[in-house]
This record gives sequence, structure tokens and C-alpha cells, in this order.
Amino acid sequence: LRGNIVKDKYVFFAGGIMEQWSHENIIEAVKKVKNVQYLYAGRGCEEYLAKLKMGGVEASYLGLLSHDDVMHYYKDAVAGMAALKADTQVGRDGTLGNTKMFEVMEAGRPVICSDLKLWREIVERYNCGICVDAENPDSIADAIRYLSEHPDEGNEMGLNGRRAVEEEFNWSTQEKELYAFYEKIAGRP
Repeated sequence: LRGNIVKDKYVFFAGGIMEQWSHENIIEAVKKVKNVQYLYAGRGCEEYLAKLKMGGVEASYLGLLSHDDVMHYYKDAVAGMAALKADTQVGRDGTLGNTKMFEVMEAGRPVICSDLKLWREIVERYNCGICVDAENPDSIADAIRYLSEHPDEGNEMGLNGRRAVEEEFNWSTQEKELYAFYEKIAGRP
């Protein structure tokens, strides 16, 4: 799988290859950071994928990957990317309904995510990544550069995120809250 990777260090994204995930800004960001590449995988329309592929050697599209392969790429990544544009669907507060940030945390890697209120609260509370302005390649580049140059701190952030998912952000803990909510709206004590 790793034969087409040019550089040893990379940031990784797996999911929908759509403009809302700031792929173009991430590609511009990695151009500003020495020896780091952007690897991305998932489904996307051919036109947008072709546009991204024009980004140069700083980015590589890996196509569709199995869950095991996604976890393999996260394992060695400097960070996982979750740079969602605020104007798409979530506003400045963000949403916890989008699981991208939690997927990165589950993989045990630091997350570079949008500076949305709800996401920032989680990142700060658990010290599991860096919030960025998804519209600003310089902001994204600063986060990538920092984590690339401070791998021990990045590994610590990844462990913190993994622990947060194991202890709080998982279906076994969230189902209790969901059932309590259903009971409340059903009028049961």
C-alpha cells in the first residue's frame, strides 16, 4: 500500500472527498511544510478528485480503502484531518453528529480539526489535537508543522484522544444518554 508515498511523514484523511472537508486548503498547507505529504482516501466525484490531483506530489489519493487499511494509515500519520468548513452545515458551533474527529481520536492520532465551538471544547478538555481555521492554509500548515516537529507531544495527544473515546465518546456510553432523552420526551420519569 505504501509504495506510492513519496515522504515518510504525512497527514491523513479518510471519508467523503468533498469540498466541505477543505482538501484544497490542506494541500496548500502541506506545500508550506517540509517533508510532509497529504494522503486522502474515500469516495468523491471524478471532477473534484481530478482537481485535487493537480495539487502535485504533496498529496496522494489512495482510492477506497478497507477499514483495516484506514487504521493502518492513521497509525503512522502525523495527524488525522477533520478540517470541516463552518459554512457547509454546522455553523460556528459545530456539531457532534459528525464523527470524523472521533474516528481520528479512536485511531490514537492527534486530530487537526476546525475551530468550531463544540470541537474546540473537546480538543481543549482532552488535549487531543489542534484546532485550525479550515479556510486558512497557513493556520493548517502551522498545526501540521507543529505536530511534525513535536512527535512525542503528538503521540501524547493521540493517546489522550483514544482514552477519551474509550471512556466517553463511544456507543456504549452514548446509548445511556440517548435512552434517557427518549424517556424524557416520552414523559417517563
